[in-house]
Amino acid sequence: MNYNREFIDQFNYKYDSIGDIFQEIRTNIQGRYVTDIKRDWNSLKTQSTIRYLLDSVLLKQIDSFFVPKTRSIKKSIVKEFSDGYLKKETRSFFNKKNLETQNLVIDFEQKDSSSIAILETKIISEYNPLGNPIKMIIVKGVTSQTKNFLYQLDGSPHKNWVKKITTPDNTYTTRIITYFK
Repeated sequence: MNYNREFIDQFNYKYDSIGDIFQEIRTNIQGRYVTDIKRDWNSLKTQSTIRYLLDSVLLKQIDSFFVPKTRSIKKSIVKEFSDGYLKKETRSFFNKKNLETQNLVIDFEQKDSSSIAILETKIISEYNPLGNPIKMIIVKGVTSQTKNFLYQLDGSPHKNWVKKITTPDNTYTTRIITYFK
């Protein structure tokens, strides 16, 4: 409902016996939309695929690849579709600590009956031993930008940061952390 008490959207979710969502039903003044969510694993449980289908038309597909023994993620590929055509693909690569080390985003444009790549953005991230990002390199086409991050820690045994400085932007983020016993 909006502030004028007019109906906007209603969402209903359906879950399977283990608590995974398998269907989303959205109702609004334009109609009723049913999104089915289908999950598949390969036989070794090293690859999973999740598909989102709106009225049987593919909206999104997420392929995740895992390290066999540790079950930690090593790569994921997210494909987004519009009217059955690929619009965007995001490839993410992870290190042994499940931190994203590289992200590649490819935007597509529909030409005739196929999708053509039009823009590619690559983000490479480096982390300190605490898992905080310390460097990010953003490459769009032939241009490149590097951002560095400096941290002020809170002095607790948890070593959480309370101030993050981004250079060369010279911006900062401050946060307050309260610990409860």
